[in-house]
Amino acid sequence: MAGLIDIYEVSGNEKALQVATGMADWVHARLSQLPKETLIQMWNTYIAGEFGGMNETMAHLYRITHTEHYLKTAQLFDNIDMFFGDAQHTHGLAKNVDTFRGLHANQHIPQIVGSIELYQVSDLPEYYRVADNFWYKAVNDYMYSIGGVAGARNPANAEVFTAEPATLYENGFSEGGQNETCATYNMLKLTSNLFLFDQRAEYMDYYERGLYNHILASVAENTPANTYHVPLRPGAIKQFGNPNMTGFTCCNGTAIESGTKLQHSIYFKSKDDQALYVNLFIPSTLEWTERQITVEQKTSFPKQDETELTIKGNGRFDLHVRVPGWATKGFYVAINGKAQKYRHSRVLI
Repeated sequence: MAGLIDIYEVSGNEKALQVATGMADWVHARLSQLPKETLIQMWNTYIAGEFGGMNETMAHLYRITHTEHYLKTAQLFDNIDMFFGDAQHTHGLAKNVDTFRGLHANQHIPQIVGSIELYQVSDLPEYYRVADNFWYKAVNDYMYSIGGVAGARNPANAEVFTAEPATLYENGFSEGGQNETCATYNMLKLTSNLFLFDQRAEYMDYYERGLYNHILASVAENTPANTYHVPLRPGAIKQFGNPNMTGFTCCNGTAIESGTKLQHSIYFKSKDDQALYVNLFIPSTLEWTERQITVEQKTSFPKQDETELTIKGNGRFDLHVRVPGWATKGFYVAINGKAQKYRHSRVLI
């Protein structure tokens, strides 16, 4: 469904939209008949409740068509227990309560991604709070050094939220300690979506960590093979699977898109085209067509700790360059070789 909607948005193919809306109408006809208690039970059933990005896709379809029951269908995919604690919305992530410890990570991260899309189309702040609170808890309480958030001491299921910084040895270095690749992929998607609403440097600090240490390390050199899990114990060796694309796992599916992460989120612009954000230190060329500006970035990061931006074109705009959290000894800014004074915060400079 997401692919059909993308086809329509990119090419204007009405048939693709017709198929997507037909599928969405079927989903609405089925789910709208179920009582809330049944939906809660369904979405919390491991692993049958892994509906992927259906809430995101239905909200996206509502944003395009403005058909009201698509928004209602997106909300039928709310994981009420995790989002709101219960049917009365008494606690949950919307009120900054950790409701995901022990849950299957990649069953639930896409649901959080969907909550951001729901916030965008509904303006209901509780959906934003769900995503924002989840991100902070996941990154601060569950993250491993490579940016992964899914790992377990139980080798039978190394895909759940169990890690804590205080128990890193037990969780991350034991024989079963490992990070599921597609969970990190979805965390990066969530991170870039949150940055659209709040331009905080810590978002892109995390994005950089997960991109360089997990996603870039997940694809084999000469085949389409990829890592399902990246082991964390000392002396461990990565294993790349499905080189002939004959099988299918969740990480195979997301790995198809991982190549797009090589150019995603390096730059963002403000909605009014008055500001440019340089988030990642990656050799690249940006064509800012609305301003007729070209930005070329040269760097060999992480082998060096500097980057050079060459800007071509005319006009005034604000340039925000991320000051990374790892720059603990300070940083400097020079224009045409001349040191500059600058305004600095952990949000932007």
